[in-house]
Amino acid sequence: MVENNKTHTAVSQSKGANLDHVSCGCGVIYLVGWALNGRDGCNTIEVFFHKNGLHEPLLVPIVLQKRPDVIKHFSLPEESLVGFSVQVSLSNYDISSLPPGQYTVVIRATGSDHSIFEKNVGAINIIWPANIQSIGSSREARKSWAPKRQGLLQKIWYGRLGSDEMAREIYYKTEVTTGNIIEATHMISSGNPMATVISDSPTLKIASLLKSASNNNGLIVILDHNFGGGANVFSKQTIDNSCHNHNVILRVWYDPNISKLSGAVYYNSERCNISVGEINILFQLLVLFPSHCLQINNLYTWPYIESVLDNIVRLRIFNYTKRLEFFGHDHIGICPSMFLLNENGIYCGVPENVNICQNCLQRNSDSFKVFYKQEDVTAWREAWRSVLLNSDYIRFFSQATYNEYIKAFPSLTKSLNVVVKGHKVKALGNNKVEKSEVDGITRIGIFGFLGPHKGSRVVLQLAESISNKNLPIQIHVFGTIDGISKANRGALTIHGPYDCMNMVKIWNENHLDFSFVPSICPETFSLVTAELLNIKAKVVTFNLGAQAELVNKHDLAMVIPLPHEKPVLNSILDVINIWK
Repeated sequence: MVENNKTHTAVSQSKGANLDHVSCGCGVIYLVGWALNGRDGCNTIEVFFHKNGLHEPLLVPIVLQKRPDVIKHFSLPEESLVGFSVQVSLSNYDISSLPPGQYTVVIRATGSDHSIFEKNVGAINIIWPANIQSIGSSREARKSWAPKRQGLLQKIWYGRLGSDEMAREIYYKTEVTTGNIIEATHMISSGNPMATVISDSPTLKIASLLKSASNNNGLIVILDHNFGGGANVFSKQTIDNSCHNHNVILRVWYDPNISKLSGAVYYNSERCNISVGEINILFQLLVLFPSHCLQINNLYTWPYIESVLDNIVRLRIFNYTKRLEFFGHDHIGICPSMFLLNENGIYCGVPENVNICQNCLQRNSDSFKVFYKQEDVTAWREAWRSVLLNSDYIRFFSQATYNEYIKAFPSLTKSLNVVVKGHKVKALGNNKVEKSEVDGITRIGIFGFLGPHKGSRVVLQLAESISNKNLPIQIHVFGTIDGISKANRGALTIHGPYDCMNMVKIWNENHLDFSFVPSICPETFSLVTAELLNIKAKVVTFNLGAQAELVNKHDLAMVIPLPHEKPVLNSILDVINIWK
């Protein structure tokens, strides 16, 4: 806000400038302020950082904004753009020419008469990585991440086991671990004779592959989950394409069952599983093997996620990866409740008032939030903002998802690195669904594995309402409902898992009339909806997310109000009447 004790002079002179908010997180400088020069506001606003020893001040890009409080206070024209924000990714600057320390912030405003008003508005500390889990130089990283416990790995780390005995132990190890890969790399670099024959040693073979790929700009790192679904389909496609181009891929995921990271190295048509272990040793490995590209495919269930994001950004800033890519398979960057369901289990719409999010987050018991203890939504988004601002490529799989993200991160609208591009949907054959026989019964098909966010409760309640009213409607679920794979009660039949390649056959054999996609959360792409539309099936979805975006493009499809807006049975009866 405008500070009254500093603005009386500015009122008389129609000149002034101030910073309202300053922060410098990992890899990102964030400023909010205002400036004016003259009764019309100002023609241009510029923000500079000065530091002793720098020959030229650092000019940072700004985004102009309206500031109603400033406009009102100085009686300026309503259209005046006197406010600004700065969101700077430090990965855009050469670190060697940007030494750490305190920088003076100067705002320069040019008036309509071309006069210039400058004001020193304070200082900001740009501190390069200093905490124990941060990436600085390779030497600093190795020192910071040295294992704390005694044993073989510590001896490897400090070089106290470089003998032939150690080499033989590494050579004959059948399990490939990150610790052994690191030691095997040292063996290769030191010219150990045992390292020249790699064909019989899985560890040496993987170390050699990673070292060669890193040196030749051909190593791709994918950080992922391992729970299936569209995110894993996409990472598999990435791996297949990358292997086809003779790259080496290191894919790592967190396994909550063992509280450790697991991984695999892919090359040509081969795969080798590796035991990654703790998160700190993963970053140790990524420092040892700088990558061409690091992809954040999906970090669901990863612990210490804000520290993980912080270190990912540092990898990019310090050039341990030449390219950072983010894929929006869910809304986790916006909120730990990644399906955007509030404490009442209802789609929240990403409120403008962050206090609503804050209060919800503290009460939200969504099962998908159990892995994240963070209850400060601002801190959560700041961590993800750093990643987004430092990413060289950001891909959303629907316009709907992009729209949700820009509610939380408005600066994405200015980013040239954002792409909206859907998944490649597998062709399900040339056959199309047949029109159902007219026998007075309406048969609704539901495809997929339904949990609460995918509408399991909606389907169960709909089936119960149909049975209670004895309506001529049947619901056929091909998949599961809350883990149940077989059931036949009342209006509901659960058939169990299905093969999408048989979707047309399933549709025709069960004489389905239309399909219902019951997700109560905004899908980021909705593969099932896309597949159904591809076989010319009639589809009904709720009016939100990528599912509605896909449906709205087709004549033989329809959106209905969300369950809390109108009873689902009433909406389904409306659909049946329209499609009679």
